[in-house]
Amino acid sequence: SYSLQPMLLYYTFAILIQLSKWNSALAFISLAPPRRQQRQGTCSLLQSNSSSVQQQQQQYAGIPLILNHLDCGNSIIGYRDNGQHNVTVERCSFSPPIFILRNFCTTQECDAILQSTATSTMEPAQTAFGIKDEITRKKSFVTWLGNDAANATVRRLANACRQLLLVPARSLGVEDLQVVRYESSGEYTLHHDGNDRVLTVLYYLNGEGETWFPLANRELDNRPSSRQEALAAAEGLRPGIDGVLISSSSSSSQTSGCVPIRRGDAVAFYSFFQNGTPDWSAIHSGLPASSEKIIANHFFRHVPFKTKNEW
Repeated sequence: SYSLQPMLLYYTFAILIQLSKWNSALAFISLAPPRRQQRQGTCSLLQSNSSSVQQQQQQYAGIPLILNHLDCGNSIIGYRDNGQHNVTVERCSFSPPIFILRNFCTTQECDAILQSTATSTMEPAQTAFGIKDEITRKKSFVTWLGNDAANATVRRLANACRQLLLVPARSLGVEDLQVVRYESSGEYTLHHDGNDRVLTVLYYLNGEGETWFPLANRELDNRPSSRQEALAAAEGLRPGIDGVLISSSSSSSQTSGCVPIRRGDAVAFYSFFQNGTPDWSAIHSGLPASSEKIIANHFFRHVPFKTKNEW
């Protein structure tokens, strides 16, 4: 006679290995089940009305099933660099889908990007079509780092995002890494990333900054269908009280609507539905910086984004 347990384990792992070839989302498989975070304030509205949550659920472009089904307030362990680096992924908003990636960037990666930025020319931040806008973007300066082999750190981060956060992993184009430096009191008022940017991954390089999503986790009678409607819906709302505030500030982290971050963390959010229309509830702002803030953004798009550094 023999035990069935070894055979069951063998076939279980064989199935998981096969499935991992079909869906990159299985990079998130962990021996430990998803755990609920102690901080519940950011999701209290949705957790108190689960039936409403199910009614609001819509298919977002690019999001892996395992993340799409992760409950707000729960976390799961992900892996990058062939399992050499663990990342805790926490969901802090159901709609739009917003995730905090704990310890996504190593100290060495943050330093490498900052060093590359120090030798690059930073220009005043511009909005779409290269228009300088000192009303919505104040005291902020931008440079771009390519995803090519010459920028190994940038390339490695882009690849990790694709493998962990997108399905299919290689079908979407990625823009060069945008690095933004804000002087004290610098800010970027409410905006939608637009331009077919399905997924944004924002890296906190020096551990400073506050990113606010005023319409996150809100039950809207009529979902905004335009920028104007989204801004109108956000009028009168307050950071730390309404929506979700992602903050490095120790004072802000005491409020129920705040999710604390530190250097090396990242936030990932999805801005388009599966049918290609934008989710205007994904509007967000970079609140006035209390000191110098340096962040970076990777934008993944619906269609291949061809630049000289596309890979």
